[in-house]
Amino acid sequence: MSTARRSLACLAVGGGLGIMADVIRVWFPERLALAAWLGLFLIALLLLAEDEDAVSLPFAAAAIGVGALVWRDSPALHLLNLAVIGGCLLAGSRIGAAVAQGMGGVVAWAFAVLEAGAHAALGAAAAISEASWSRVPSGGGLKAARGPVLGLVLVAPVLAVFSALFAEADPLFAAGIRRAFDGDLRVFFPHIAVVGAAGWIATGLLRGAVLPGKRGRAPELPGGALGFATVGTALGGIIALFSIFILLQTRYLFGGESLVAGPGGLSHAEYAKRGFFELVGVTALTLPVLLLADWSLDQRRTRDAARFRGLALLLLGLLGAIVVSALSRMALYTGMYGLTELRLYVTAFMLLLCAIFSWFALTVLRGSRPAFMRGSLVAGGCAVAALNLLDPDALIARVNLQRSSAQVPVDVSYLATLSADAVPTLIRHSAGLVRERRCELVAALEERWRGGGETWNVSRIAARRALEAQARETGRDCLIGH
Repeated sequence: MSTARRSLACLAVGGGLGIMADVIRVWFPERLALAAWLGLFLIALLLLAEDEDAVSLPFAAAAIGVGALVWRDSPALHLLNLAVIGGCLLAGSRIGAAVAQGMGGVVAWAFAVLEAGAHAALGAAAAISEASWSRVPSGGGLKAARGPVLGLVLVAPVLAVFSALFAEADPLFAAGIRRAFDGDLRVFFPHIAVVGAAGWIATGLLRGAVLPGKRGRAPELPGGALGFATVGTALGGIIALFSIFILLQTRYLFGGESLVAGPGGLSHAEYAKRGFFELVGVTALTLPVLLLADWSLDQRRTRDAARFRGLALLLLGLLGAIVVSALSRMALYTGMYGLTELRLYVTAFMLLLCAIFSWFALTVLRGSRPAFMRGSLVAGGCAVAALNLLDPDALIARVNLQRSSAQVPVDVSYLATLSADAVPTLIRHSAGLVRERRCELVAALEERWRGGGETWNVSRIAARRALEAQARETGRDCLIGH
C-alpha cells in the first residue's frame, strides 16, 4: 500500500476511533471505556499494519495489559498497566521496531518516545497532506464538493470553540445559538472536543506506527572519549564512599533487633526510616552512573576494559550489601508497623533494580551493551505482570490483618482506603479482629463499596459480592450490644 493510501486509511480509522471514544465515554464506565478504546486502537493498528509489520509478541502483551485494566482496581497498578501498554504498542510499532532491530540503547529508546509524542501531536496534519484524496469517490457533484467538505471538517472544531466563547460573552448571540440548535451549545462542546482530540491523536499515532519511514539505525550519542584514569578514578571514589559507609554503619546495616532493642538504641521507626528510602535512592542512582561510565570509557584497550569490569563488579558487590540492608530494614519496619502501598511498591522497585543490575553484569560488562535496554524493558513489564498476579492491595490487607493482635492494633481507617482488590481479603480475614474493630472495618467497607460507581472492573464486582455474602451475618454480630 502506498504512503498516500495509508495516510488516507489512517485518517478514516482515526476519525472512527475519535467518534468511538465519545460513544464509549458516554455509555461505559470510566476504566472499562479506556480499556475498550485501547482495544479498538490495538485492533486498528493490526489491521492497518502490513503482515510483516505485525510484531505479535508486543501486541499480545499490550492486549494482556488491556485486560489487566478491567481486572485490578488499584490506582497504582492502573498507571503501571497503562505504562506497559504504551511501551508494548511502541515496541510493536515501526518506531520501536526500528530501535529494537538496531539494538538501540537508552538514548535510542528516549528518541523513540519523543518521536511517538511528535506523531501524536503532528501526525494527523501530516496524514492530511499526504493522503491520496483522489481515492475518495468524486463522481458528479462529489468532485466539486470534496474541497469544501474537507475545509468544513478541518474548521469545525475551531468554529465550535469560537461559538461557545461568543455565547458566553454575549447573551443575544447565545440566544440565537439556542434557537438555531434548539438547546445549549455547551452540551455539544464536550462531544466535539473528545471526538476531535481522540481522533487527532489516534490518527497521528496510527500514521507513525504503520507508515514506513527512513529511520535506519537507531540514533546513539558518540561515546568513548575518556581514558581509564578518569573513569577509574570516578568509580574508585564511589567505591571508597560505599566502603566507608558500610564499615561505619555496620551496626545500622546488620544490627537488626539487637541494635534497635538495646539500651540507648534507635527506635524501630528511626532505624528503618533512617536508611531505607535513602538506600533505595543510592541504588537507583548507581545504575545511570555505571551506564554513563561504560559509555564514556574508551574501551579499545583490552586492559582498560578489563579493569573497568573489575571496578564495576566490585561496586555491584558493595551495592548488594546496601540492598540487603535496605530490604532488612523494610522487613523490620513492616513487622512493627504493617505494610502500605508505598512500602510495597518501593520494595518491588528495589527488587526490579536488583534484576536490572544482574542483567547489566551479564550484558554491558560482557560487551553486549545494546541488549541491555531491551532486557530491562522486558524486566519492567514482567515486574508489572507479577504485581497484577500478586494483587498488592490484597497482600497488604492480608499481612496487616494477620499481624494484628491486642498488642498490635490494626489501622482500620487505612485498610478501608485500599482499592476494591482488597475487599474480599479484608472480609475473609476480619474474623480475627476484636468485634469493635471488625464492625468498624465492615461499616467503612459498606459505606464505600455498596453503592454504584463510575468505574467498572472485575475487582469491584468481586468486592460487592463479598460484601453481600457477609453482610447479614456480620450485621447481626455488630448489632449485638448496641
